[in-house]
Amino acid sequence: MIRLRTIRKAAALLPAVLTASCAMTQGNSVAETETVAAYLARTAPKAGADDFRSTFSDLNGDGTFEAVIYLSAPGNCGSGGCSLLILTPEDGRYREVTRMSVSRLPVRQLGSMTNGWHDLGVTIGGGGAAPAEAWMRFDGNAYPRNPTTQPVVPDSTEAVVLLAPQR
Repeated sequence: MIRLRTIRKAAALLPAVLTASCAMTQGNSVAETETVAAYLARTAPKAGADDFRSTFSDLNGDGTFEAVIYLSAPGNCGSGGCSLLILTPEDGRYREVTRMSVSRLPVRQLGSMTNGWHDLGVTIGGGGAAPAEAWMRFDGNAYPRNPTTQPVVPDSTEAVVLLAPQR
């Protein structure tokens, strides 16, 4: 059962979700699945409309669009960056594939694939670390949780920006 408070929080986030849906890669039928706002109301109740940015892309080539969410809500950021969530639609709701720590923007979808999912380029830096782009490869179940432990993306790699810093 969904509590009224959860519905109100999701409704409060709806303008941000509608704005984010304009940045979709191809398109995502929000009517077919739980919205990003409803997912965040359920899993990150302190997140407000200004505490996340999202976009959608078919990361695994199955014809459905995964949600890529940069979550800067209280408790999700530190000196090294914020949380990056990868969600996939499953049975009318989102299932968390990965929650990465210490991530920064931009986030790019690389042309290469590992275990059927597109590799991601996730910016890292801060907390004393030099800025770089971590090469996040899917292991068959999830992407790595900590981008700072991954190799750097080669300079010549083809990619599409999924989420960019706001100017």
